[in-house]
Amino acid sequence: MLSRLTPVKWTGCLRQIFVLGPSGKTDAGGRVASILYYSSSSIYCQLIRLMGVLVTTLLIPAKDFGIYASGLMIIGLCNMLRDLGQDSGLMSLPVLGWPYIRLHFVVSCSLGLVSCFALSGSIWLTPWFIDLRSYYLFLVSLILFEASYHTPQIVAQRRFRFREMAVVEALAGTVWLTGTFMISVWLRDVRALLVASCLESFTRWIGLLYLEPGCLKSTRIPRSVFAYFVRYAKILTAQSWVQHFSEQLDVLLLRYLAGPTELGNYSRLRQIIGISFSLSVRSVDRVASANYSAEQQHEGLLRRSLAQFLILMLSGAITALTGIYFFVVVIGKHWFGAEWSSGLMQLWLWAIPFCLIRPIMWNFNVLFQSTGRPQLLLLSVIANSLFLIFLSALLVPVFGARGLLSALTTSTLATLILQSLWSSELHPFRKRTRFGQLLGIPN
Repeated sequence: MLSRLTPVKWTGCLRQIFVLGPSGKTDAGGRVASILYYSSSSIYCQLIRLMGVLVTTLLIPAKDFGIYASGLMIIGLCNMLRDLGQDSGLMSLPVLGWPYIRLHFVVSCSLGLVSCFALSGSIWLTPWFIDLRSYYLFLVSLILFEASYHTPQIVAQRRFRFREMAVVEALAGTVWLTGTFMISVWLRDVRALLVASCLESFTRWIGLLYLEPGCLKSTRIPRSVFAYFVRYAKILTAQSWVQHFSEQLDVLLLRYLAGPTELGNYSRLRQIIGISFSLSVRSVDRVASANYSAEQQHEGLLRRSLAQFLILMLSGAITALTGIYFFVVVIGKHWFGAEWSSGLMQLWLWAIPFCLIRPIMWNFNVLFQSTGRPQLLLLSVIANSLFLIFLSALLVPVFGARGLLSALTTSTLATLILQSLWSSELHPFRKRTRFGQLLGIPN
């Protein structure tokens, strides 16, 4: 089947890289197919994203990108309440069972409503986010869509249904681009970005629930299932909350330390470098997570997979940066003018080191999360956040967005050094803590 879909030499090369998993459930062909399907979908979506970003940065002012980034930031902060460690619990489960899936879905949707209440209070009861009140319904919709499609997304990932997931992602990206083109011509402000994002989330919600409808079916949930997720919640809630907070730190710091102009310029660049992150990390992170989880009891295979996915992520980052630079400087300059191109590229050199280092750090994050080592993931997130806050406090008031990018690069590099010291995969004779046994994960 695979030989009909891909060139023989390319398939043979990938077959030499991805070997039979210890669980026996995914062979080399299955892993190759997973990489090809999901990566191809990611490449397609990022090309679409690049086209949309080029159009929106031309039609929509920079300050509206700042408002959009602030809206996504407040969503990320409120989504802290939606994560009590249940995602890691479902990912680390050796054998998926319907009671576990159903409880994860109910908990995620219920906590999504809690996040909506937190969002409402932050926008309507405080003076900090007055500029977001006009876009309240869009932000609530994004929270609810993500909360309800999160469970089928994890289940499809665990079952290696990456081909079907690739189709869903491609459809969602196409809907986003179509909405972006049509709406940004009519509404040349932040509403175009928010409507397009809602259409994308709605498409992903429909597709994933159609792909994994089992989470909608009622089933009896034993007390042991509740106890399993409670054990994860006790340990992973702090880690997940700190991680959510750290992912919003850049916009939060720039919003209050530099002002709307610097935030708008950074947010436009963030749309561009987000393509690099998606192509390098998001294109393979779910496949990497499934592999790490399957190989967590086999140190040699796990160590080899860590190196292989590191190469894939770095290759994706370099390819994305090269393609984006060529597209913006050569094609974009010809189509949209030198002023538009220079406006996007004024922060570009400051972002390149960060774009190259971040995939390496995230590869370790995925490894720690998928192999039952949330302590190391928590330490990584805390270290990165503390480094970023300290450096940003020194650099952002003086250098604005350039200072933030410098702080991001330095804090990511420092965290990566710590992760390399903590990882047993880089130190084969160091004993790795079997965290799953402490949690009582069922066999």
